[in-house]
Amino acid sequence: MRTLSTVHYSEPCPICMHVNRASVARCTRCGYQLSETTTQRLDESSAGLSAQVRLPLEPFRQELLEAGQIAFVIGMDGQPLIETGRRRLILGRRDYSNPDSAVDGLIDLTWYFANVLGVSRRHAAVEYHNDGYALMDLGSVNGTWLNEQRLRPKRLYELHSGDGIQLGLMTLTIYFAD
Repeated sequence: MRTLSTVHYSEPCPICMHVNRASVARCTRCGYQLSETTTQRLDESSAGLSAQVRLPLEPFRQELLEAGQIAFVIGMDGQPLIETGRRRLILGRRDYSNPDSAVDGLIDLTWYFANVLGVSRRHAAVEYHNDGYALMDLGSVNGTWLNEQRLRPKRLYELHSGDGIQLGLMTLTIYFAD
């Protein structure tokens, strides 16, 4: 028998009164900012915390991905973000206060409380490299980990489908067609 987890909701949006999921930073109806957007610097003792709080999820079925698609499963959300056809993706947050700050290829993690979890605006990049994918920390404030090993900034690290990525305290799993 399978039990469904309880979805937690936050207080209603003060602008439109829409009740959002507790895991969003902006109201999904009107876009009002529900939490602050600056990157919070984390203390060193919290850097490995996310590895200790992972819960088992049903595995993502990577065989459903087509060639050129990359899926990111964020934390315990279980719903993949799927991107198609880009050779370079930036993992980070959009600066909604500056309309000119749009970044091509940005995977916007703002909606997942990325600022509270220590994710920089341009935190890391996933690039197509040598017929596969590679990860690079872009000089982030709180660091990037690949399978629980901290990365040195500005260096490419080979990725394999199913690898765990940590940006500050945010955890993601990456999947792509082999």
